[in-house]
Amino acid sequence: MCNIQCIDFVKNNLTESEVKGKRVLEVGSFNVNGSVREDILKLNPSEYIGVDIKDGPCVDEICTVYGLMSRFGMRSFDIIITTEMMEHIEYWYFALLNIHYTLKEDGLLLLTTRNSKSGKHDFPSDHWRYEILDMVDIFQNYYFYILMNDPSGDGTFMKVKRLANSDLKRIKLLNINTGVREL
Repeated sequence: MCNIQCIDFVKNNLTESEVKGKRVLEVGSFNVNGSVREDILKLNPSEYIGVDIKDGPCVDEICTVYGLMSRFGMRSFDIIITTEMMEHIEYWYFALLNIHYTLKEDGLLLLTTRNSKSGKHDFPSDHWRYEILDMVDIFQNYYFYILMNDPSGDGTFMKVKRLANSDLKRIKLLNINTGVREL
């Protein structure tokens, strides 16, 4: 479920020169209460594909985050956007690995998610909370353009670039269901 702060973050942190002629993938694109799709399409990407686990507004293909690599192949997108999806994924590390390997080297990832100040919100489920320092650890081999709390304070926003030979680190995150940091 996107909110105006997430939409504004994506809209205000991608330029036409970054998007024009590029392949863009939105993961978790089902429009429940807002979408970045129209704003990104105005920046003239060569292709914009929205995927989610079920069909609905702004969904071009049904595909889980775990199936991105097998569906689209390695290094197939210049930009990947995911707003308010990562806290709902049961296996966060495998989800991020699929995003990582589907993103081209020097590709951009814009991600918004909830931190520990956010209450539980099942839609369809709620599992993880990501603090700024968690993102620094997980994406330690990426280049950070932006890493910040959202204006409400209960979310984490980032824009990063995948560097050559980068990888992701698996760490313990706060599980909102148990209240404990775990893998």
